[in-house]
Amino acid sequence: NEIKQEIINISIAYGVVCIFTQFSGGTPNAEETVLTPPVPVVLLGNYPNPFNQSTKISFQVLDNLKGMAVIRIYNIKGELVKVLALNVDSKGKYELSWDGTNLKGKPLPSGLYVYSLTMDNIILGGKMTLLK
Repeated sequence: NEIKQEIINISIAYGVVCIFTQFSGGTPNAEETVLTPPVPVVLLGNYPNPFNQSTKISFQVLDNLKGMAVIRIYNIKGELVKVLALNVDSKGKYELSWDGTNLKGKPLPSGLYVYSLTMDNIILGGKMTLLK
């Protein structure tokens, strides 16, 4: 229970909040209640995955957030290979396409890639596979 509470404290302190982070509460004699903090942005993933020529990374904005949504794509070594951006102006579903190229427009090799979506101090992430 101490470890669980420490994880919750660290998550709150560093703003690690996504649909996979859950916080528990309740009293020792009550049934445990699982609470999920409201998340204004939900990452819907990418499709198709694995992909060959291109994939679409989708996310949904649940609140009236406005601003830039930035997707950063990294190779398995953790090197930044591509940055995609989109201006968000209201609630709704958004998507960005990636054609498997790097920052210079050159095709990348097959492999596992990790991406992060950053918007309004929210960071969400996923992974995808490029097959050629």
